[in-house]
Amino acid sequence: MLIMHNRLLFSALLLLTSIPVFAQFKVRFIVQEATVQKHDSIYMAAYLASNYSKGTNDTLKTLDATHKTSTLNLSEGTYQFFFWRGDGSIQEKNGACAGVHRILSINADTTINVLIKNWSDDCSVNLLSGDNWYLLRTDSV
Repeated sequence: MLIMHNRLLFSALLLLTSIPVFAQFKVRFIVQEATVQKHDSIYMAAYLASNYSKGTNDTLKTLDATHKTSTLNLSEGTYQFFFWRGDGSIQEKNGACAGVHRILSINADTTINVLIKNWSDDCSVNLLSGDNWYLLRTDSV
């Protein structure tokens, strides 16, 4: 009876040690807008760079008068993350109104500070009628 009990215990321990364990790390994002107009609803997404189907979306929460925050539990790996507003069509842009691609390698708990310089709806090109001049609006460069 004791031998059977030991075999069951050994089999259970062997099974438990063969199951892969993936560490989860707390990744805190602190986001500040450098734009003239501040926005209530900002969303973010983080995806494994090697597999876009494995990702997470979150709504940023107010931290203080000028910052929003979100904390994600992510496995070790390389992630692409981005921010948007509205239905997803209003994307974060850099100071020159170009697209922003953020890549981050996660292997420990960490805090990431992000400064959003522009949004796609703040970056507009207006052609002046009859001229070859245009105005590219940038709040900050």
